[in-house]
Amino acid sequence: MSKKLSQAGTLSLLCGFIAAAIIQPFTPAIVMAQNPSMSSYFTSQQIDTYDPSGTTKSNCAPGDPGAGGDVPSGASNAERVFKFLVAQGLTANQAAGVVGNMMQESGGGTFNLDPAITNPSSGAYGIVQWYAERKTALINYATSVGKPVYDVDMQINFLWKELTTSYKTSVLDPIRATKDLREPTLIWLERFEIPCLPGSCGGEMTIRMPMAQKAYDAFSGMAPSTGVGPEGCSSTGAQVDISGYAFPVGIPKDQLFNWCKWPIQTSAPYCHHDNTPAIDISIKGNQQNAIGKPVYAIYNGKIDRLNLNYNGSGCQAFQLVGDDGWWYWYGHIRSSVKDGQTVKAGEQVGTIGESVCSAPSTSAPPHLHIDRGYPKGHYGGEVGFRDPAFLELINKLYDGLKN
Repeated sequence: MSKKLSQAGTLSLLCGFIAAAIIQPFTPAIVMAQNPSMSSYFTSQQIDTYDPSGTTKSNCAPGDPGAGGDVPSGASNAERVFKFLVAQGLTANQAAGVVGNMMQESGGGTFNLDPAITNPSSGAYGIVQWYAERKTALINYATSVGKPVYDVDMQINFLWKELTTSYKTSVLDPIRATKDLREPTLIWLERFEIPCLPGSCGGEMTIRMPMAQKAYDAFSGMAPSTGVGPEGCSSTGAQVDISGYAFPVGIPKDQLFNWCKWPIQTSAPYCHHDNTPAIDISIKGNQQNAIGKPVYAIYNGKIDRLNLNYNGSGCQAFQLVGDDGWWYWYGHIRSSVKDGQTVKAGEQVGTIGESVCSAPSTSAPPHLHIDRGYPKGHYGGEVGFRDPAFLELINKLYDGLKN
């Protein structure tokens, strides 16, 4: 039931050019779009209109709930979307199923997704062919963030905002539960793009499945080797980057404090008080305000050598044995993790503790101490065995943060 575009009459075509010029110079193209004749189905499924008041609480920090953040670079817009979705927690199969649909919607079957493409019949617009109220919401969102409506980074972030609000229950959650490539491709087709009624989309699937497979074959090697969790988090945590790492503290970027400056110096003399390549992270101004701020797993791994009473303070410290082979030491925190517990990158593993947690110097400002052992495989936390390259990783993660 895919709707084919037809030549418009002279008056309709003129109107189409005028309307398109408001957004972006018009380029005629054959694109798929939600079928306006199915409005009763959209309404019954609560998927026709974007609800700007809909919110889904997210503990990804720092940042706007539901906002995906910076879009990774790539050789094509399809590659960039794939990397972005993986960074938000989708598997390679799930991301490829979405991208395969988008290739049909705005790429003409290629990876060149066109953020300025317009359906001259329905007026649907952009990389997923936003239509009617959703198109209006896209335009309003672009205005609110100061971007042109054809900006692909803006469209990708708006798409994620839709998926974590109005489309979370009907699209995002079901896609997250899928295991193979066909399932997410079909869900996206029948519940998000909807050029055909669910149950009658066999013809469309014969077109879109090869595109999804093409995306998977081209991009799956770019997915992190370890998984991340829902909405760009793992469990209740922070945004995870495309390499699978997460900044270890949930404090807005412009409020992060390390007693020196950002980026942290990566060679001696080091910022840390004992001149070793470790870092203490707190909050600007009154460091007492750092108490209770979330502490996150920097990478997938397992908790080891949990100390429930660090230096007699009643606070906790532990090693995070990363799946990357490195041991990360976390200190001066409050935590309820268990020895041997498996955690995901970005998962909350504690909070910054009070000054007493910095024992024996119980007057020290509240902060997280984190370092990783050197050489690779040596436990963290020991002076003289701390990895200088760890500070380069911290700087990279800091650079990727958004306020």
